[in-house]
Amino acid sequence: MKLKPRRKKEAEINGFQTLDVEANFWTRFQCAGHYDGKIYTEFRKPRSFVDFLAEKTTSQKIFWHFGGGYDSQFFIGHLLEAGFTIEKMIPNGSLIMAIYVVSPSGIKHSFHDSIFIFHCSLDAAAKAFKAKTKKGNYDHSKNRSYNKEMAAYLKDDCIALWQSLFNFFNHELTKTTGGGISISGIAVKKMQEYLEDEVFSLPVSVSRFCRDSCYGGRVEIYAHTA
Repeated sequence: MKLKPRRKKEAEINGFQTLDVEANFWTRFQCAGHYDGKIYTEFRKPRSFVDFLAEKTTSQKIFWHFGGGYDSQFFIGHLLEAGFTIEKMIPNGSLIMAIYVVSPSGIKHSFHDSIFIFHCSLDAAAKAFKAKTKKGNYDHSKNRSYNKEMAAYLKDDCIALWQSLFNFFNHELTKTTGGGISISGIAVKKMQEYLEDEVFSLPVSVSRFCRDSCYGGRVEIYAHTA
């Protein structure tokens, strides 16, 4: 496998959406929010969002923060029940880095955990990347059932994540890469902008072995897969 030189891209990166969930006792779903950069939509049931996604006629690239370890658990079963096909999952330690699905009508959608871009809390990311909407504060221990305060908190989270990602993707250092789903992948794209010739990388078979064997997110610890 080779890494090839790549041309810089200049187009604004905005073709993605964000999704977040609020639940009580970690397991009792209360509501979900979806934001596409312009329109915010709230859902009171996981299946309602799945039906919303099934009606889309163009591919959706959805980011959720820590969603690969938490939010995804509310939706996977409903996606399958609604006739979606899970085309591929990319695991990373105990998290799911990305989920690629195909709707009953054949439209491809994907879910990506933004923790692999920011490696920090949403609050820290929103502050670091100067999101206009700040992550709010909500005491789940005192207010466990759905209410207006919870709904407002959820909306702010979805919008803050979208704005943080938008500002990161369109920063002068990263805009030319065209974005990505992980900070490491974006870094490789950036490096390729400066390559004058192709350079050899790991063979595909070796790369897959290393990725599948990586355990717990630490590259120096490997799990036996044979």
